[in-house]
Amino acid sequence: AAGGAVNARFARGGTKKVWIEKSTARPPVVKTVMIKYLACALWAFVIFHFIASWQEWYYAYRWLDRPMHTIGGFLIAWLAAYLFLERPGHHWYPLYIHIFLVLGCVALVAIVWEFHEFISDLFIKDPRRVMQAGVGDTMADLFLDLVGGSMFLLWRKLLLSPEAKS
Repeated sequence: AAGGAVNARFARGGTKKVWIEKSTARPPVVKTVMIKYLACALWAFVIFHFIASWQEWYYAYRWLDRPMHTIGGFLIAWLAAYLFLERPGHHWYPLYIHIFLVLGCVALVAIVWEFHEFISDLFIKDPRRVMQAGVGDTMADLFLDLVGGSMFLLWRKLLLSPEAKS
């Protein structure tokens, strides 16, 4: 290995550590490209959401809510992973803490979004524009957000695995 960071991932009593070091994990160019992909994906998601809301696609195509929650969970997990691990001043986290932090951020944003939908329904009393169809819809939305976050963790694991680098 080029440095101690790669071997340190498996140090400390056998607990797998998640740690990103600029010199060994990925070249700075790749890291910059990934941040740009994240920023572009977030902007594309937000723009699509505003267009879909403005054009009332969520009401015309009820299924559109499902992939949007899954993609949103993926993007929030990506943002959380960047904030916790990939920016300067990162810390060592055991793998289970990393997973808990990322999925916890996804769950927090999902819950806040569900509150937004609930409050919107309270103030917009049009029965054709109900954002929450009930508890089942809310639970499905939260579940799909966590599925999206889990998909990100799997994607990240595959992206950073030694087999993927060769």
